[in-house]
Amino acid sequence: MMPRRISVRTVFAMALLAASGLLALSAGSAQALLMDARRMAMGGVHAPGPGHLVADNPAYAAVPARPSDWGGSIPLPLGLFTLFHDTQELNPDDDAFDPVRLANLISNPPLHLELRKPDPLDGDVTIDVGQEHLRVYWEDAHLILPQDPVDTGTRLDQYSVGLGGPVGETGRWRLQVNPYLDLRLETALDDAFYGLLAGGDSLKPSSRYAMDGDMAAAGGLAWKLLWARRVNREAAPRDVYIGVAPKLLTGFGMAVGDIDVAVLTGDSLFASETLDVEQLSHLRSGAGFAPGVALDLGVLLRQGPWDLGVGVRDIAGSMRFGDTTLEQQELVTDDVTGDSETVTTTLAEGESYTYHLDALWTFSAAYAEGPMLLLGEWRVRPWANSLHLGGEYRVGDWALRAGTSRDARSQWQFSTGVGRQLGGVSLDLALETHSRYIQDERGLALGFSLSL
Repeated sequence: MMPRRISVRTVFAMALLAASGLLALSAGSAQALLMDARRMAMGGVHAPGPGHLVADNPAYAAVPARPSDWGGSIPLPLGLFTLFHDTQELNPDDDAFDPVRLANLISNPPLHLELRKPDPLDGDVTIDVGQEHLRVYWEDAHLILPQDPVDTGTRLDQYSVGLGGPVGETGRWRLQVNPYLDLRLETALDDAFYGLLAGGDSLKPSSRYAMDGDMAAAGGLAWKLLWARRVNREAAPRDVYIGVAPKLLTGFGMAVGDIDVAVLTGDSLFASETLDVEQLSHLRSGAGFAPGVALDLGVLLRQGPWDLGVGVRDIAGSMRFGDTTLEQQELVTDDVTGDSETVTTTLAEGESYTYHLDALWTFSAAYAEGPMLLLGEWRVRPWANSLHLGGEYRVGDWALRAGTSRDARSQWQFSTGVGRQLGGVSLDLALETHSRYIQDERGLALGFSLSL
């Protein structure tokens, strides 16, 4: 068996599209889909209120509400109007189809109105051919291809339904269920491949250009019993609250895989019009009822206008799938006929597999005194850490807001906004910079929402 042979043009197209798609996923923020304008204006920070920080720190369930605590909010998806206006660019059969814009819609869902969009990728393509020398350089490739390894993920599990009530004078309980999705993705181009695709390096004889990736995904339901209370029996200048939330997990499906791709050149670049491509991938998948457990813990200190909290989600979280299949796929070419095909080999069937959830930490601080509210949050995730800072100052029926954040791309973003109280409803407006595009460029978004 020999590696599958494909054209030079196909190799470049495959590499560019694959890397762009992976970066689109890494740049995307699932939480941005449901972010209201008040939080958006304050650097994306969560604030005390119904369900806001309780998901990250169960101790907040027992903390008395302050006048500044948030209620529910309804984002107004004004960005959808621009989506409906430019449908031609999203139709692959239309001459105006723009695959980069489609990737940006995945990484930056059009909930908010985008005021500043990235420049179009219309850079020149240079083709330089010489004796044992081939260079194909697109000057915009570095804007969408990551030079450093990409490590990204998300945990969607913060929206629940349930019931609860008081426990004694200072405690609360809640029984709830929520869907969850856990996703991890890691991918990397080696230095030679990145230099070839985005650095303007030449294709060299007898060389190897490689990329690899790992992914893990699982989804299901989480059944949580939350209990929280104040530790000190009597109210004091310094109150301490704790929260415990054991969870029973029900997994419905999982997939864990890896892929290695390599492009190899022969002794002469022009002996034929082909390159050798090797691909080897493994995928373990399973479906059905998968029981599991996890634990959320939290502690909070309240002293006067200050709140300081630490919460951790999914301690020792795992699910055991009883029937999984492990498959291997390899691209091969028949030595006799020259036909290429993907060969799938089942390496194992009916094996049990334990899927592990990473613990997620959240450190929060809040200061609420009179019309002023200051918030800070440090989210520690295995794939990336992020810092969020924000403030709000109320003047009559108006609220002035500003914030900043350091996102998963290690870039500082800035935001501001206003709110206007109209009876029992607040109309909120926010401006924020962001880096959710697949291009390494800063965007500017305008958001609206109604807060209760």
